[in-house]
Amino acid sequence: MGYGPGQPEWKLIPATLRSLFDNRPPQLSSGRRELDWIHVEDIADAFAAAGVVPGIEGRMLEVGSGRLTTIRAL
Repeated sequence: MGYGPGQPEWKLIPATLRSLFDNRPPQLSSGRRELDWIHVEDIADAFAAAGVVPGIEGRMLEVGSGRLTTIRAL
């Protein structure tokens, strides 16, 4: 789950922060869903690094932190 600058306001992190700034409780689910959270800059770095790998053309690239974190823990 990518996050960072430029994310739409309705996405989880911006929406939660906005509700807290507005002194409203965030509207969340059970929070048990586990996701691999990764910042947009780390995603860009991964694609830039992959761009110089010989023979990568046409391959699928999945980028993640390798750690699952629940929404509640976040």
